[in-house]
Amino acid sequence: MTKIIAEIGINHDGSFVKCKDLIDMAARCGVWGVKFQYRNINNYFQKSVSNEIGKKIIDNELKRINLKKDLILKLAKYSAKKKLKTGISFFDIEDVEDFRSFTFDFYKIPSPVCDDMNLIKAMYKKNKLLLISLGGKKESEVIELSKFYKKIFNNKKKNVAILHCISNYPLSDNNSQLNFIDKLKIIFKNYLIGYSSHENDILGSVYSISKDINFLERHVTSKKTSVGLDHSSSSDEEELKKLCDFNVSIEISKKNLPRITNQGEKINIQNLGKSFVSKINQKKGSLIKLKNFQYKYPANGLSYLELSKFENKKLVKDIKLNEFINFTHIKKQSKFNKKMKNFCDLKKISLPIRPYDFLKINNKFNLKHYEFHLGFSDLKLVENFLNNIASVNDFKDKHFSVHLPDYCSEKYILNIFSQNKDIRKKSNKILSQTISFCKNIQKITKKKTILIGSFSSIENIDKILFYKKIKKLISVTKKRHDILISPQWLPPYAWYFGGSIKMYSFCDPEDLDIIKRLKFNICMDISHFILSCNFYNISAIPKLINKYKNMFNHFHISDAKGFDFEGLHLFEGDLKKLGILSKLINNQKIKVLEPWQGHINDYEVFANEIKKLVRL
Repeated sequence: MTKIIAEIGINHDGSFVKCKDLIDMAARCGVWGVKFQYRNINNYFQKSVSNEIGKKIIDNELKRINLKKDLILKLAKYSAKKKLKTGISFFDIEDVEDFRSFTFDFYKIPSPVCDDMNLIKAMYKKNKLLLISLGGKKESEVIELSKFYKKIFNNKKKNVAILHCISNYPLSDNNSQLNFIDKLKIIFKNYLIGYSSHENDILGSVYSISKDINFLERHVTSKKTSVGLDHSSSSDEEELKKLCDFNVSIEISKKNLPRITNQGEKINIQNLGKSFVSKINQKKGSLIKLKNFQYKYPANGLSYLELSKFENKKLVKDIKLNEFINFTHIKKQSKFNKKMKNFCDLKKISLPIRPYDFLKINNKFNLKHYEFHLGFSDLKLVENFLNNIASVNDFKDKHFSVHLPDYCSEKYILNIFSQNKDIRKKSNKILSQTISFCKNIQKITKKKTILIGSFSSIENIDKILFYKKIKKLISVTKKRHDILISPQWLPPYAWYFGGSIKMYSFCDPEDLDIIKRLKFNICMDISHFILSCNFYNISAIPKLINKYKNMFNHFHISDAKGFDFEGLHLFEGDLKKLGILSKLINNQKIKVLEPWQGHINDYEVFANEIKKLVRL
């Protein structure tokens, strides 16, 4: 994966505090390292004599923003605490002596001095990663420099990175000459290759990452419109975060995997695609003939590829005129028996339900535990639903949990702390309505109803502040309404609106420490947790589950693979090899089975998942 370096550059106005803010910003965005520039002003102005207007402007700026050695050392140590690699650019060999007692993680030879062989030799002797930018040099000069570098590095090139660079500030996209990166890979064979970016946006940087470069250096600023020479050619936090997220995502997408259909595609194909409906009433035992079916929207039944495999096979179930054909019509379904029901009730296995399918699911499974998964439109109907359902046999004996809607409208993901006033208002209304639904269930069943919520922070805000708000929400809701809210663990990328959206809360395993310190409980979605650990390259999933087990007051169970294939059927992903499923099932908390499309084919998927657990 490309290592992204946040160039602190000269955008700090000489302020130690502003430098720390830029380092914090870089850490939040997920860069690999940060880099400073150093000039000993006394040395610089003794050697610098020019009457050029542009030179005077630059010199005045360098005086204004000069960072002294002691401050840079403090900032380097601060960066290390943030788990960032720290580097520095030197423009003069005499300046190197100012830091002889301190070793940086990497060093940089800036473009203006890429032909200063004495400086390069001195830096190479540090035996650390050395970056060299080649801005301002035409191709013939680059080739000549490569010959000098070869002598200096003596074929030991693994610790030297050559950076393509165009020394304009800002650089226009049409002048970026990014395809020269390919030529650098030929000229500097066996070297590391990178790009030092100065465009006023990140499009060139994104393109450079697609070329499999080793390093990308991007200048950073707190505000692109600030006064100064370098702000317009730098990235603010929003841009830098997008760049870092893209860098991670594109690396994962490069893996040579078989073509797999993801959940977002399945949702879109289901909504926009076609499937077969029967043209006539057909009896059990009749032969399946494609001519007796019509291809119609939406894709609620079998596709052409699926149904064509069963032509001339017998129907195992009647199918009515205009009814979608699915696998329940062509394959015998397994029966859900008393042993399986008793197992589910003993182990507190729950199934997700919607108000409109509760009766059907209960008629088949008759479990003690269910979880209402609500859509925002369901909330208009739930009052009548409860009035009608309260008289159903044994409804009062059930134990319900409720899942907050993921959306607050057709356009927006639910976000009760959104900076957008309209989203915030709609979201809080949905939350209030759902709390009322929970309270009404509690009145009927006389049992505590836990409210699960996907509190999807899709805005990159301060984590500590966000989690403190969540804690306060839990506390206030419990005190005012006697309803316990349990935030759900989320995947790093969640499927919304048929697409994938980056999450910024309840998705980084390191956040478990923050949640533990703040002392509130969460619903652990095992599928989402596997995805987040895979995304953040954390392998110790069983240890983490065990370490924080007292924080989990509710579970969602399904399998997962990679970083965005969630809701897989049990043993189709990474869950089996982790060896944690037996302990989870024996845990005394409620566990909701959430396999992808468990509701189709007469809930056959739910029955099969329960069978697997019984065998386990």
